[in-house]
Amino acid sequence: MHSIEAHIKALLETAWKRRYTVARLAAEAGVDRSVFSRVQFGKKLVIGKDGFNPTVRIVQALENVIGPTDAIVSLENSAAAVVDRQEFVGRQHTVRVLLNESAVPILAGELAQVDRYCEGLKRDRGGLFSEDLNYDVLRYLAPGARFHLATAPPNATEAVWARWDSTPDFFSGDDLSGLPVSFAGDEVFEEEIHKDLEMAREAGIPLYHAIYRNGIVRQTEPPMKRMYFRLLQRLKRRDGGFEIFWVTIRKNLQSNVDLFSDLLGGRPDEV
Repeated sequence: MHSIEAHIKALLETAWKRRYTVARLAAEAGVDRSVFSRVQFGKKLVIGKDGFNPTVRIVQALENVIGPTDAIVSLENSAAAVVDRQEFVGRQHTVRVLLNESAVPILAGELAQVDRYCEGLKRDRGGLFSEDLNYDVLRYLAPGARFHLATAPPNATEAVWARWDSTPDFFSGDDLSGLPVSFAGDEVFEEEIHKDLEMAREAGIPLYHAIYRNGIVRQTEPPMKRMYFRLLQRLKRRDGGFEIFWVTIRKNLQSNVDLFSDLLGGRPDEV
């Protein structure tokens, strides 16, 4: 599966094959040489913690110098990737951007795989029904992702988790099925999450977000920092009504905060 990490590595490997030095690459890209302090051509490249952590703007500068690679299509520019940006400050500080669908295969390829699977179901079954989801297939297509279902009543405040994909590092592994979707939040979080459900229900099309959260998830646990990507997709039920398919993929916090600081409108801790 393609990824932004593979894209970065391909750009730098192409530069090395073209006999670029790090100094020359920085000069032609119009960035400070220190940006590449952890890049040594000919040696293993580490992307993320203790390695090379470029911003989207730096990746764009590399693309301008190197051109297309075989690894992935161009990211183009961060402005084209972002449709909308919102910030919410309550018990948690949330920075969230609505992503252009064309950027999703690069930024969160797992979600693009899920969308292709859903499109296939819709085509083959005459509609996209929650009963038709095969979670073994979904886990194969998007390893590491979490798959939830929320009810989608006309009044979003009545929505509950119809399916919760538990993980040990979140809510202590508790199964939240049957609980309100906003049960652990304050008023700010409740308003945010209810509007998400309303938007997904009304839009009907896949909605993609990059999300950074920092703060208290629930009072019994210490503050958490998270950076993840999310897909919201409205599903039909054969017995009537709708559900919202809620897919999240967690990313390495530090490398993605560095990489997507441009998308988020600045480093989240500083906004």
